[in-house]
Amino acid sequence: MLIQSRLGGLGGQWRQLSKLGKVVFISVSFFFILAVLWGTGTVDVDYVRNQFKTTPVDEPIPQEKDDTPIIDGVPNDQNDRPIPDGVIEEAEDKQPAKVGSVGEGASKATPGKQDASLPIDTEPVKIGSEKSHEQDLAPSPSVHAEPVTESQKPDKPSAAPTIDIIPVNTSILAAPPSKAIGGGVPLRVMFIGASMTLGDPRQSAYRMQLREWLVSLGNAVNCVGTARFGHFKDNDVQAFAATPIHILHEKAQKAVPEMQPNLIIVNAGSSDCFQEDHWGSAHGYDYTRNLVDFLFEASPRATVILSTLVTSTSAKYERCIKSINAQIRQVAVDVRREGKHLVLSEQHYDQGLPGRMTPEYIKEDKMHPTWDGWAMMGEIYKQDILEADANGWIVAPAENGIMDDGDAERDLEDAEKAKAEQAAKEEKAKAEKEKAEAEKAKAKEQEKKPQELKVGDGKTTAATTTTTTTMTARRSRRNRVR
Repeated sequence: MLIQSRLGGLGGQWRQLSKLGKVVFISVSFFFILAVLWGTGTVDVDYVRNQFKTTPVDEPIPQEKDDTPIIDGVPNDQNDRPIPDGVIEEAEDKQPAKVGSVGEGASKATPGKQDASLPIDTEPVKIGSEKSHEQDLAPSPSVHAEPVTESQKPDKPSAAPTIDIIPVNTSILAAPPSKAIGGGVPLRVMFIGASMTLGDPRQSAYRMQLREWLVSLGNAVNCVGTARFGHFKDNDVQAFAATPIHILHEKAQKAVPEMQPNLIIVNAGSSDCFQEDHWGSAHGYDYTRNLVDFLFEASPRATVILSTLVTSTSAKYERCIKSINAQIRQVAVDVRREGKHLVLSEQHYDQGLPGRMTPEYIKEDKMHPTWDGWAMMGEIYKQDILEADANGWIVAPAENGIMDDGDAERDLEDAEKAKAEQAAKEEKAKAEKEKAEAEKAKAKEQEKKPQELKVGDGKTTAATTTTTTTMTARRSRRNRVR
């Protein structure tokens, strides 16, 4: 009873509070609970704050993360082991070349990833032992390389030898070449995939980034597909959320033969792993091979860029991803052996290649990339397109009535749609006007009928009066005769 009375009293006090008082009370209670949970480690306040933080669309990829050497697929700042001898030297050959002006310092480009006609200029960075600030500020004397004899070699290697490497910088991974792709042929691009391809509506994964880059090179670009997603005009895409490989194949059965793309970028398989209980990696090779074979059969002039899957912070997902990636790589080897125009786009960092997405670029859902992660994927796809172009594989698409410029096509479509809407609006207005005129005429007809009825009643009364008078006169004459 005591508890009931206390609760009733609290309820009465709550009802007496104003709306402002209730809002203040609820807000204070919420932040008090949040502070308690934060203090106990139950809630990560930084994560909660980041959910309300708007990420700018054009935020650059952090450069400090790109200059870290990768050892066994793990950035060295996350690896406690020392750098083995020879790893940096071997990685030097894999580093991307920086595109620059013609000069004496030009060096070789990365094979298959850069147009051979482009001049390359590299700027090596030295990694050495720690120095004092005085040594850093002191002018460095000129050093002349001299051959070292066997007697001059130290008995033990230096603990921190100075090594020249090319820095990893994703901002220069795909510097624009001096010419358009394929000599300037129109690019009819089809992106095939699931949510990895759809992306965030504002960023649209890597699709908008790649389209703007291709247009900047001088190519007319039209993205094609049966779906539309993203905050940009030419946002056609052949991607569907949470869709595994074999269902993507089914959905492409009609779209690819009709649209005839000449550049197809495939990123499929993540949904198979994220729904491992339903699909998994068991049939990764067969499903991927069937899809790729169909693409070349349905669109013979196409170049296919087949992508491996990015990493995941979930151990369960990562096991499946690595299994499917191994099968995708085998598909690429087998298809290339047949002479087909396929480029393998390596997106997973476990191959030791620079500029690949590491776990820190994966969102809290353990599946999808952050904005920076999708931008990194776009930079890798740029290199893949340049490789296909260097091989001479990208040719003009088939003539099937699809416009070369997707933006112009959308403008025309919007204009026709607006015209049709205007015509429908005018037709509706005309019908409403005719209806109103018909109702007005009907109302006039109804107004005339009562007047005619009144006139008719008057004539009938007059006739009746005349008849009555006549009959009365006859009766009077009869009575007189009698």
